[in-house]
Amino acid sequence: MKAIEIKYKESRRRARLNWAHSEHGKELTRNYMKTYRRLPHNKEKAHEYYVKNKAHWGEITKTKERKKLGWYTPGK
Repeated sequence: MKAIEIKYKESRRRARLNWAHSEHGKELTRNYMKTYRRLPHNKEKAHEYYVKNKAHWGEITKTKERKKLGWYTPGK
């Protein structure tokens, strides 16, 4: 038996990306994510993440600035 070749993979991918980058696709995604974030279990997860990482808030941007200036030393 011969393996079936997927002919439309690339064109479907391009179509999906074109739709996702269109204004209509962006709006639908935005609305979906707004309602998704409002679900109770997702609110809990976001809050836990915030509480856990609050002590380290801003360290990523500080590290990026240090790298730009050449002051960055790993491990400190």
